[in-house]
Order: sequence, then C-alpha cells, then structure tokens
Amino acid sequence: MNMTLSRRDKYSLIAFMAVLAAFGAFMLDRPGGIASAGTESEEPSLAVIEPASESTISEQPEAVREQLELVTDGVAARSPTEPVEVTGIGDTVIPGEGKVSVAQVGEEVCAFQVYEIGSCADEAEIAMGRIFTATPAGCEHYDVLGIVGNDIESILVSPEGESGYRLDVVENIYLGTFAAVQTAITGLDASGNTALTNLLPLGEYLEQNEACQQRTG
Repeated sequence: MNMTLSRRDKYSLIAFMAVLAAFGAFMLDRPGGIASAGTESEEPSLAVIEPASESTISEQPEAVREQLELVTDGVAARSPTEPVEVTGIGDTVIPGEGKVSVAQVGEEVCAFQVYEIGSCADEAEIAMGRIFTATPAGCEHYDVLGIVGNDIESILVSPEGESGYRLDVVENIYLGTFAAVQTAITGLDASGNTALTNLLPLGEYLEQNEACQQRTG
C-alpha cells in the first residue's frame, strides 16, 4: 500500500480528506475514535507502539491529533462493520531525517510525519514490507518512509542500475532518500538473514509525474 504526491499538494490533500473520500475512501460518518482509558485491547503488534489512552492521545501535538483523526476515518471506511479506535501510539526519531508517528488504528498500523502524507496497512502487509510512502524530492529522487516488523534490523536498498546500500531500521521505521528508479528492498534480521523482499516502483512513479516528464521531454 503506497502513495506518491508532490509536496505542494500535501496540505490541500489533508484538507480534502477531511470532507470527501479519497485515497482509501477516507470518510467522516463512521463511528470511531480514541480508545478510552478503560477500553480493553490487544497489545500493539509493533515494538514502537505503546498502548493508547485518552490522556496519552491528549498529550500529542495538535498536528498529530488531527492526523490521527484522518487516519481513523480512513481505516473506518475500509472496515465498515467494525468499530475503529486508536488503541496504540508511538514515535521514533530517525537521525538526520526527523520524527515519525506510528499508531495502531483498529486492525491497521499507520505511520506518518507531521504535515506529511502517511500510509496504513494491516500486519500481513507490514510483514511483507508493503507499507511505505514515496514523496517526490525533485525529479531524480523520492523521500521514502516505510514500516516493517519487529524482526527487521536493517533494509538492503538495491536501486536498478546502481550500487546497493544498507539503511538502518529504527524502531520499525526506515526513512531515506531513494533514487527515482525501480528499487528492490530486502529486510534483514539481526543475523543478516533475509526476512522480507519487496519492490518499490519508484521508476513507475516518476513516469507518472507529469511535471518531470514535461521537463525532460
């Protein structure tokens, strides 16, 4: 599950999602919200996430609370027969990159940076390395935010036609600037064994970026 958006569209898209279905049918008419202190819930599946309560949510910055409401509406739209609540929340700081918030929302996990577009997926998709966002950074690179399971210690990044390199995973999160080409990722555990593989179609995203195609055409 992934998204690719230009930076100038991010703020308008966040406002748009608050009133109309988009990117996963975000809706505002679905019951859902923050887990109360007395709500019983399963332990969060990822190490970065701690159990949530009304007090822990209220302590979050306003921008984070606003984005939690948006992702809750989105998950609720995809789970129309189930009540959806934020039952866990956490954050991690990637050196040189910034802070990432992660929340357990119903049966899905959502990861996002403040005022950035994030992504949500269930545990199975996370285990396969399929939850990421790719934001254009010019016409030659993408800023990629991904979330992986507890067993992944690092990601081997293998851009098509370029040398591969390793990227550290910090509390389930990897974040970095990738070349705008088809890129294979390999999740490695603490022993260096392969735990997941996935392809990030960044080259296809570039082909769909009209502004960049006009510039090179």
